[in-house]
Amino acid sequence: GGLGALDMTMVANLKIHANHARKSMLSKKRETHRNIIASDGKPRVIWDLFNVLFLAWTCFEIPISVVFVESECSMSWHSILNLCIDIFFCVDICVTFFTSYFDDLGAEVTDHRMIARKYLTSWFAPDVLSSFPLDVVVCSFHPSQAGFLRLLKIVRFLKLARLFKILRMFKKWEVLISNSSVSTVLRLSKFIAVMVFVTHMCGCMWYAVILTNDCWIPEHRGVGGGLDNAECSCVRGDPNCVEWNWMIRYDQDLWESDDQISKYLTAIYFAIVTLSTVGYGDITPVNDMERVYAVCLALAGALVFAFCIGSISSLAQQSNVTEQVLEEEMHGLTDFLRYNGLPRRLSHKLRYQLFYSTKKAPHVTHTVLDSFPRMLRLEVLEQLPLMGDVMHFQFWKEMDADCRARILSLCRPCALEKDEYVFHSLDVGTEMYFILKGEIDIVDVHGQIQDKKKGGEMLGEVGMFPESFPFRTHSARTKNSGCELLELSREDLLLHVKPYFPDIYQSIRDFAQEQLMHIDLASLREAMGERSKERCKMLAQNSSLLRDLKAEVKRRGRGAMQGVAKVTAFGAKTHNTMVSNANAKAAEAAAASSNSVASSKAGEGGANSVGKSL
Repeated sequence: GGLGALDMTMVANLKIHANHARKSMLSKKRETHRNIIASDGKPRVIWDLFNVLFLAWTCFEIPISVVFVESECSMSWHSILNLCIDIFFCVDICVTFFTSYFDDLGAEVTDHRMIARKYLTSWFAPDVLSSFPLDVVVCSFHPSQAGFLRLLKIVRFLKLARLFKILRMFKKWEVLISNSSVSTVLRLSKFIAVMVFVTHMCGCMWYAVILTNDCWIPEHRGVGGGLDNAECSCVRGDPNCVEWNWMIRYDQDLWESDDQISKYLTAIYFAIVTLSTVGYGDITPVNDMERVYAVCLALAGALVFAFCIGSISSLAQQSNVTEQVLEEEMHGLTDFLRYNGLPRRLSHKLRYQLFYSTKKAPHVTHTVLDSFPRMLRLEVLEQLPLMGDVMHFQFWKEMDADCRARILSLCRPCALEKDEYVFHSLDVGTEMYFILKGEIDIVDVHGQIQDKKKGGEMLGEVGMFPESFPFRTHSARTKNSGCELLELSREDLLLHVKPYFPDIYQSIRDFAQEQLMHIDLASLREAMGERSKERCKMLAQNSSLLRDLKAEVKRRGRGAMQGVAKVTAFGAKTHNTMVSNANAKAAEAAAASSNSVASSKAGEGGANSVGKSL
């Protein structure tokens, strides 16, 4: 007794310590997660939208400011805006240290040390390089010197490393977004953004070729001299030489003007027609440097633009897997209906049933869930629309998640119109039904409504056990409105439900046995007798004809046998007569032969006597 009391005391103490440990772990977990921003949470999504907006501005502004705008260190509105954006990205670096991430297994990591280690070993250095306002630091040292101004251009150009950040944003959103339409729009936006940025960069670099290539030609060989592709044989400052580039050849007034917007649009125009391999020929390179760049631009257009346009075309035509399977099934069904010439109403019902099954239970249409572990499959099935429909009813709600998911995966959704029969009485029962929506009238063999069933109830369970009663005891017909059902076959019940969930199987069987106690057996026997007469009428007629035919064949057979016997007797008699005649003739021939022999011997004796006498 003391040992038992001691054991109970130890168990109680262990429970107390376990509760304290559990509370301590929960408090630590709450403390750990308190300052963590969820990677897919609404605040982070809003923050990322501002990130994308400022990144787009950076990718557009930096090439223009480096190529078309004179570098200066004055604090204009443009410089102030860029400084504010740099501060935003510096703050974003700090925010990233407090933002969770998803590991390779799909689990959300919320530990501060793991988040910091992950960020420091991946994108921390590029983010710092592209976010820190280095141009402000450069401008603080001798801002008027030309060397520092060139360094300022290089520093600003380094901020294009933020481009990798916007690509990370798109990749993250593609993983987090589950809606296929939104995901397709996002991927389309990504490819379009890449095309726009490549065009923008190529246009700015096409104008930068003029700034980096100082080409001068003799004045008499310029545009007025009629030679467009003159060699850069002069040096700057020679009074007999003029500057020569593609923009001077295209529009010298534009080159001499201060309209940077028109110059930018002209450069973008050349980049677009070259990348798209159209090439109108109105703007052409006039020296070796420009030709080299034009060749590279044409090659880039053949690769980048072709890839982006092909990807956009495939995305525009792409749909999700379920829609593709449904479309293929619809095409097959249309061909079947057209080939067999089925009525229009039946064709409409088949199409609607296929669409309804795919919408309610997409796992029935394609087997993508088979490649996932069991627990993930159960979790997915719990989120399907079909699961939400059955959870309103007590029968399904009381099941555990595994049992409910496995049985529902065996069921096939079906929808019926008003006044449509689910099955008829005296039919062979091989399926049972679970009512999801609507009401069904139970009709006896005489066409009288005996009962009605509504959502959450079972239907047709008696026919699942043919050893008790193999036929439907009644008819089931939908009422004024349509009805939605789940169909479970007898084969699935015996092969999948009975071995693994015998309690569910036995409950359905007991319910079916109880239903058999309330049926009118006399009416069923009478109706079944009438149906058997109609069903076997033709067979009975065929059987009667077959009996008559057999009798006639038998009668004819007996007559034939009698004729054969008569022919056989006549033949035997003829044969005997012929044999006796042959025997008589043979005897006569033998007698004649003996007589001739005796005569010959007598002659010989006489001759001998005469000889002796002589």
